[in-house]
Amino acid sequence: TNGDGDFTTTRNTVATRVNENGLIEEVAANVPRLDYSDGTCPSLLLEPTRTNSLLQSNQFDTTWSASNATTTSGQIGVGGSLDAWKLESSGSSASFIFQGISTSVVTTRSIYAKAGSVNWFSINSGGSQAAYFDLSNGVVGTKSSNIIDATMESVGDGWYRCSVEIDSQSNFYIFIANADNSQSSNNGDSIYIQYAQLEENSYATSYIKTVGTAQTRSADTANGAGDASTFNDSSGVLMAEISALANDGTNKTIGILGDSNNLIELAYRNTSNQVRFLIKSSGVVEVNIQHTLSDIMLNNKLAIKYKSNNASLYVNGFEVDTDLSANMPNGLNELNFNRFDGAEDFYGSTKQIQYFDSALNDSELEKLTSWTSF
Repeated sequence: TNGDGDFTTTRNTVATRVNENGLIEEVAANVPRLDYSDGTCPSLLLEPTRTNSLLQSNQFDTTWSASNATTTSGQIGVGGSLDAWKLESSGSSASFIFQGISTSVVTTRSIYAKAGSVNWFSINSGGSQAAYFDLSNGVVGTKSSNIIDATMESVGDGWYRCSVEIDSQSNFYIFIANADNSQSSNNGDSIYIQYAQLEENSYATSYIKTVGTAQTRSADTANGAGDASTFNDSSGVLMAEISALANDGTNKTIGILGDSNNLIELAYRNTSNQVRFLIKSSGVVEVNIQHTLSDIMLNNKLAIKYKSNNASLYVNGFEVDTDLSANMPNGLNELNFNRFDGAEDFYGSTKQIQYFDSALNDSELEKLTSWTSF
């Protein structure tokens, strides 16, 4: 633990982040990832363990097989990198590349793509399981009934990260497509591609580089901030500006801890888009405020105020609920991005987290959690 308020960050493998120049770069093991995906203000990125099952994630002329298509390296990619690829049709029928994968669980396939001479391409898992993407405007086109979900995220300069969530179908196909959502193309049609990934579970995480073998990125943890002198058992405020990686039915907790019987928690819950403020004192639940947000994957400014018989939850500038009959916990001594027992890790992005060792007034809390647009 750190009395000066620093977290101890652990992750025993390298990982990637988006740096301030928009480039995707590797970060050494156990180094926190300050990620600039959302713009000029960095966020602490915490993610679960994931494996990229592709044998070659960004070498599309090896391991990937081609049909009526050619790939050319050295293209300008995400953030101005020079390791993107041009995928070009070399015939008048379906043009694609693919990598064979065997899987029997839900997976997410993702790749960065940019329009070339044509705007459309599709990700296919084999057979008729396909989703189509319009690289001119970032709109997902039609997708087959086998596709659970398909999304596009703009990353600047015309590049999109395109993701497809699918059940147990195998393989990763990339087709150059036409605007009529058919997997056909003309000789010379082209798009640009970069950084492919196939991972188990229901959403895409940060890029995991592979060169010849599948690679695993370990989970991030950030724990142990503060000590007994930092936290006031009687009153205080915890403020967090956070977004979740997914609204996936899992609990994601930030906790000020004493022990399992004395704690304060701010958590995204396994109920869709729900946030909870919990206080437990001497084993008794004293506060259990629950509130539904518009979207936990958006950036939200949240604050919880605790004081004897005066607890409140603030969301984006508004007090949304109170509890005026509550005892306070004892022995608070550290702030963690998980629950008291190490479970329910918070996986998401954190732009700021603040602790105040006394209860702020309503005006201060409204200002602390407000957006300038208000």
